[in-house]
Amino acid sequence: MSPPTHDLDHDISKFRQKPFLLCCFILLLTLITGHFLFIILIHHLDLMPKQMASSAFFSSNGFLLNFIGNIWLGSTLLIALIKMKKSGLFWSLALFIFDVCSTVFWIFTQNWLATAGALGLMLIGIVWGTCIACFIYLRYLNKLGKLD
Repeated sequence: MSPPTHDLDHDISKFRQKPFLLCCFILLLTLITGHFLFIILIHHLDLMPKQMASSAFFSSNGFLLNFIGNIWLGSTLLIALIKMKKSGLFWSLALFIFDVCSTVFWIFTQNWLATAGALGLMLIGIVWGTCIACFIYLRYLNKLGKLD
């Protein structure tokens, strides 16, 4: 009987070598992307409180563009991080630039602070900080040769 051609121990050890900080970024981006998806879903299922739905959420195209773009770019960044690809550098920077541009557009088309409130300011700080920190960390991993 010949030995198996696929080495399962090598695959498991490669999985274990994923840096802890990278796993933290994966978790944080999953939560951020899930948050945006949750807000879109509760709004479209009419589960959002009436005062929030009628006065703020999705009353301008900028808000919907911001959330859908963040979900798409965040998901692609998550995939790149899980696979430890160099494209994560591009996607983290793209997510940051897109979010800055779409938030500025949203500010100019609607009373952004009244819509987002203090929680929105905190969330923007978390999203932007995560994108920049992820980009810097991915550059470090790339210099070490750990990204494919």
